[in-house]
Amino acid sequence: PLDYAADMNPDGLIVGTADGLPAVYVNGSVQYLAVPRGYTKVVASHVSTDGRIVGYGISGKDTRGIYWRSYIDPAKDMGAISNYTIPLGINQRGIVVGYFKSGDRQLLHAFRWTEAGGYKDLHPAGYDLSTAYAISNSGYIAGYTTFGLGESYASRWFPNEAHGSIARGIGMRVFDDGRVLGTCFKSDGITQISVVWDLSNTATPVGPNPVTHTVADINANNRMVGSTTSGQVWTTLGASAVTYLPLPAGKYGFASRVSTCGAILGGYSTGVGTGQPMLWTRMTCD
Repeated sequence: PLDYAADMNPDGLIVGTADGLPAVYVNGSVQYLAVPRGYTKVVASHVSTDGRIVGYGISGKDTRGIYWRSYIDPAKDMGAISNYTIPLGINQRGIVVGYFKSGDRQLLHAFRWTEAGGYKDLHPAGYDLSTAYAISNSGYIAGYTTFGLGESYASRWFPNEAHGSIARGIGMRVFDDGRVLGTCFKSDGITQISVVWDLSNTATPVGPNPVTHTVADINANNRMVGSTTSGQVWTTLGASAVTYLPLPAGKYGFASRVSTCGAILGGYSTGVGTGQPMLWTRMTCD
């Protein structure tokens, strides 16, 4: 019933939009979120492990962040760090990360936000752009920076907010122990593969085939989900065989999240820039 499904937490709570309004899909039904007065085009974009939600909307001429402590609570305007702010991750401590456009050149800078302290610019000195994609409950942040010729470098911010460049690539997910899931480049500088970087920045390829099967998420039971270069959606639990998930004939699909029980959030393309959300579920929990 959602027209856009942005994120799902380990308990299976899904956030996005329904009928053009911010909403959650929970217990088989849609619940609409409160919208701050004067806001339009509001989207719920990410949800924490304990149900905190973050999103964004347009207020006047500005795009601003919005925070909900739960889907039944009122919306909180996150304030402004610039005229364009996009939250991309939130943890169970209510810490939000994302990016904003900075200065006259409107370059992207990573940020960290809390209710008590507001926004903090996390952009590391010497880089051109930076974006924070995800934050763990322990405070590690994953994202990327660009430098020089515009090449992207996977990044890790530590709980003390210190930044560390990992390798050429992009960091997309981060675990409580600081490991980062993302994509990096092979020695040819062109082929991208799915890897997990440990705290010493050692990369371990992951997935049934790191070149053809991009890993989008890994849950606590080591169930992996993702899509192939040919548009198939797949999953595997531990070392088990790969299962390819059903899609409408002729459609290209993707997976984005997996719950603790093994429910998989994703969708398929219905046209350029448009998609249909899908949820694949299991009869029994993993």
